[in-house]
Amino acid sequence: MRAPIPGGGMPRASAADHDDLVGRPRIQTERVPDYDVIGRPNRGHRETIRVLLVGHSPEEERALRDLASRLDAPRFEWAQVESIESALARIAVRAPDVLILRLEGGDATDAVHQLVNRHPSVSFLTVVPADGEAQGLASIHMGAQDYLVEGRADAERLRQMIRATVERNRLWSALRETALVDELTGLYNRRGFLALARQQLRLAERAGLDATLLFVDIDNMKHINDTLGHRFGDMALIETADCLRSSFRDTDLVGRIGGDEFVVLALESVESPVEALVSRLEQRVCQRGPAGGPYALRLSIGRAEFTPDAPSPIEALLAVADSAMYKQKQAARAAAACPDNIEMLIRVA
Repeated sequence: MRAPIPGGGMPRASAADHDDLVGRPRIQTERVPDYDVIGRPNRGHRETIRVLLVGHSPEEERALRDLASRLDAPRFEWAQVESIESALARIAVRAPDVLILRLEGGDATDAVHQLVNRHPSVSFLTVVPADGEAQGLASIHMGAQDYLVEGRADAERLRQMIRATVERNRLWSALRETALVDELTGLYNRRGFLALARQQLRLAERAGLDATLLFVDIDNMKHINDTLGHRFGDMALIETADCLRSSFRDTDLVGRIGGDEFVVLALESVESPVEALVSRLEQRVCQRGPAGGPYALRLSIGRAEFTPDAPSPIEALLAVADSAMYKQKQAARAAAACPDNIEMLIRVA
């Protein structure tokens, strides 16, 4: 169960809050105060975490501030805005360390999409009503670090969740700034993928979510390199990376961990199950090249399942998925030799 927070509701927008011409909230009418420091004296702890609240009622805002005032460290700076539009405008000027977004009503999903699409590096939590567990899980699938249920949090749990969210965002930033990305494809390399996958699996275990690891291998890579040269081999790698990137969600982890080996870690979701994502991958691969092209691009895929009731480390999942992929590849080799046309196929173990 997620740690809930004391709660209120999303204030309803009045007619005065909307532009009569375009029907959008007027950003200039929102309450956008400066960050104000609250909490006990810092007691020598220098870290300050900036928190931006979005869409919370005054009662809920006061409850959060009261919880934070009971903490010795870190020191929190809080700011409050009433809409996602105001939050986006504020982030463009100065991004907070963590954003806490209230989800309620029909526009909740759209608000998360706006935040992820326009500011993907911002780390955020969502707040849902007491009966909004499904909504909270959906927000994780869309990119939230975690979610809170209103009404039942304590100060220490709130501190832990905010600190964990901030640290995870710092890890992502460090990965982007260091050599953990494959230069050729732009995907995470082995080191970067493993670091982020461990974080993702911890989140899945805490949230009670299933996950799937896919181990993807290009079948005829040696044939391409030997007959056409490494330039075409690089093209095949880039094509495969593009297919994977466009087939899976922004919140799924995609990496290249070997010469022609790729991996995907995807959280299961009712809205977009992994089976549907693999089908999309198949369509992308089949659409990549025109008839008569220089080589055939074929992918074999092995899979391993993660369950929060019996969690496995990422290394164990990789071993299972790799073994399944290898068996599928061996069966395919026994069935037929690699053709020389442009036909593109996917086999899933």
